[in-house]
Amino acid sequence: MAGALVVEAVLSASLQVIFDKLASCWLIDCVWRWKDEEVLLKKLKASLVFAEAVLSDAEHKQITDLTTKGWLNQLEETVSDAQNLLNGIEARNSPRRLSGRSRSKLLEDILDRLEIMARQKDAFGFIELGVQPLQTSPTMSLMEEPNIYGREEDMEAILGLLLSDDAPSNPICVITIVGVPGIGKTTLAQSVYHDKSVEGYFDFRVWICVSNRLDVYSVTKTILEAITMVSCDTKDLNLVQLRLKEELIGRKLLLVLDDLCTEDCSEWNKLRSPLRFCAQASRTIVTTRSEITAAMTCTLPAYYLSPIPYDDCWLIFAQHAFDGGVGAPDPNLEAVGREVVRKCRGLPLVVKTLGVLFRSKPNHREWNEILTDSMWDAPHDLSSCVQALSVRP
Repeated sequence: MAGALVVEAVLSASLQVIFDKLASCWLIDCVWRWKDEEVLLKKLKASLVFAEAVLSDAEHKQITDLTTKGWLNQLEETVSDAQNLLNGIEARNSPRRLSGRSRSKLLEDILDRLEIMARQKDAFGFIELGVQPLQTSPTMSLMEEPNIYGREEDMEAILGLLLSDDAPSNPICVITIVGVPGIGKTTLAQSVYHDKSVEGYFDFRVWICVSNRLDVYSVTKTILEAITMVSCDTKDLNLVQLRLKEELIGRKLLLVLDDLCTEDCSEWNKLRSPLRFCAQASRTIVTTRSEITAAMTCTLPAYYLSPIPYDDCWLIFAQHAFDGGVGAPDPNLEAVGREVVRKCRGLPLVVKTLGVLFRSKPNHREWNEILTDSMWDAPHDLSSCVQALSVRP
């Protein structure tokens, strides 16, 4: 009995991450209505980040429970199948030669297997151990830096959705950007928000960082104040929403709800009520790490962000670590820096954070020790690695 409890505690942190991110993703009917291959590919790539993290973590731990071992073996097989499919498509070999319908079927089959495994979480009785996100401070619409790396195609796609003449049948058109913490959801939304074509297209643009619990009154009041530029002292939600409705009638609104995480459909519907009176071309952008939030809010297929390429990660790192240059004066130091970048798994916020830290501690021996530290064995929680490095003497 004691051994089983140890296994339960050891695996719970890793498994909680993957299950929370995957379980709902394929349980929501609306996700399955969208059979677009690119959407499925983005979803699968995002899912593999968490699945591989579980396997990596399990390799470094003593697991004696045969049932748990069997479950992990199934997960490893599923991850292997997913990687083979992705590699085949990217290499343009056999899976690419299949018909589009067959490729989509293969993707759906693998996603379905992951869904089944996610449902088995409760049967194992794992306890819930929360993982702190990398970024917890409120965000703003203004960008900290002028450049955005590795997101040119993503930005073009989001701009296309924002400025498309093919407006939906109702003005509450929600574009949901989904991804793991640190992958660049906020930065992408900021870049789109300040694009010249967007600035001149909408009558009103409003940015709200939600972060914690969705407070309908607070968000509605902020939208009203941002539009009118007048403080609102009304405490009654109904009155605030009526005033907002009058301001929005026939006007084009771009509303960004950054870092939204809610499963409360009722509160979400309350928030949307006055938005129904906007012009048809109005848009709402939601950034979230939650699959449940994405499925509940989006009116278009959710847009999944993938990790950015290594070369772009290196440009971000070099900008912060080496006075904006492309490399370090010391070749040995640059070599260590490049290994640091490879540890970041394509997450730009992690790259930036470690670049700043690297600049303050430019000692290649110290960083060689850091690179071999066991903390990297838990890649599902890179924020913990960054926090550990920040306090390292």
